[in-house]
Amino acid sequence: MSMRIVGLASGMDIDQIVNDLMEVERIRLDSVYQDKTRTEWKRDEYRSINLKLRTLRDAAFNMQLQSTYLTHKAVSSNGNAISVSAKGAAAPGEYRIQVNQLAQGAVWAADYKGDGKIDVEKNFAAFKEAYFADESSEEYTFKVSANGEDFIEITITEDTKLSDVLTKIQGAGINVFHDQEGTGQVVFSTQDLGAKAKIVFWQGETIPGDDENFEEIDFVKEVFLKTDNGEYASVDAAKNSGKDAELVINGLVTSRSSNTFELGGVTVTLKEETEAPVTITVSHDIDGVVKRITDFVDLYNETIAEINGKLMEPYYRDFPPLTDKQKEAMSEREIELWEEKAKSGMLRNDTMLSGILSEMRLALGSAVAGIEGEYNSLHTIGITTGLWHERGNLHVNETKLREALAKDPESVMALFGQKSESGETSELGLARRLHEGLGASIDRIAERAGSSASLYDQSFLGEQIRRYDERIETLEERLTRTEERYWRQFSAMERALQELYAQSDWLYQQLMALQM
Repeated sequence: MSMRIVGLASGMDIDQIVNDLMEVERIRLDSVYQDKTRTEWKRDEYRSINLKLRTLRDAAFNMQLQSTYLTHKAVSSNGNAISVSAKGAAAPGEYRIQVNQLAQGAVWAADYKGDGKIDVEKNFAAFKEAYFADESSEEYTFKVSANGEDFIEITITEDTKLSDVLTKIQGAGINVFHDQEGTGQVVFSTQDLGAKAKIVFWQGETIPGDDENFEEIDFVKEVFLKTDNGEYASVDAAKNSGKDAELVINGLVTSRSSNTFELGGVTVTLKEETEAPVTITVSHDIDGVVKRITDFVDLYNETIAEINGKLMEPYYRDFPPLTDKQKEAMSEREIELWEEKAKSGMLRNDTMLSGILSEMRLALGSAVAGIEGEYNSLHTIGITTGLWHERGNLHVNETKLREALAKDPESVMALFGQKSESGETSELGLARRLHEGLGASIDRIAERAGSSASLYDQSFLGEQIRRYDERIETLEERLTRTEERYWRQFSAMERALQELYAQSDWLYQQLMALQM
């Protein structure tokens, strides 16, 4: 940037004069900046409204689904012994379950004697004579299974640590516990329960049979049963066999391979054995349906309140967007308070939003044709519109809503989610109507204000903002040229004054010479 030194001849503060002149020139540019800022604020307000409409549309979609209304709940008379949870397809009814035995997994644990412990940090070089007797041998392979059928293969070398092997064994569906601080004992247990659960280690192609003793398999004996003092621990083979859960359901003696299973759409979890049957009751979950409907109404009320608020928000003409220079002279709090008023009223009396609001009220306010039953409108199930000053706010009478759900849940479901066989809007369920209407409204707002997710905003306001940017660029270029012109003019004035002063000095000197 070149340094301008002017005003020496005239004695004028040229820099200040040019700045003042440019302030006047920038008024038009500032006005365009403010128009652009207002347009951006308006665009952002539209987008904020659209996000709320999208949320309500998603909720309206869920209100069309059968699973929203035909849900059930299951209750256990003894939750400490049996816990239950119902799915949407659960059939109402009652089950009496007695648990005679819980399902168990297989447990493989050595019975240690003495103070010897397994050192899991020991590598397999310590077992060289047993597994690497052939000097050319560099690895050793064995297999492990948690059910005697599916298995994984584990390869070890002299440098492999026992702790690494234990980690790999977990990949076979086996829990591994090493009592490092206590006995040093290593315990294996199957992750799956039931009679099929059994921990098997072997070498070769054939899986050991049930009558084979683990202590006779060299690998297991040397690695997991031999302790540091040279003794061999024993294994309780009886524990290395899982058990099915044994129970009686409504008088039927049966079994399950897991303590958690499905029963008529109900997930049952057995926790302890029982001396007497536990009663499981499955019924229509009216509480859950009431909550979903009231939550939907609350969301609807929040949405229309937001739109009504924007339509009625005051507009302050005396609070235009601040310029950068104005912000420099203000505190952060002053800027915040100013912009709060400057942003107010961007959507005041907006005709598009007013139309959308009317469509939303109409979608939920009229009856649904074609419903076989008395519940064909919101007011018949206890949902009514408030007083005029509430501007369409809905109120829920839970007592009346519960009565409708208990008496005819199918009609209530149709009221919200019914499809139209004829294509007539009057036959559409209220939530389905609202969902379709909101989709069109969201598209209209997007056409005007675009979406923050779009890489290139082709909306009406987006195009308007681009035109403002082009206008700003043109004005900034013009300001640059204007400022340069001012400097040229004042520089020329300074040069002319300097020449004038020089001529005046010469003339004065000549006159003085004549007098002498």
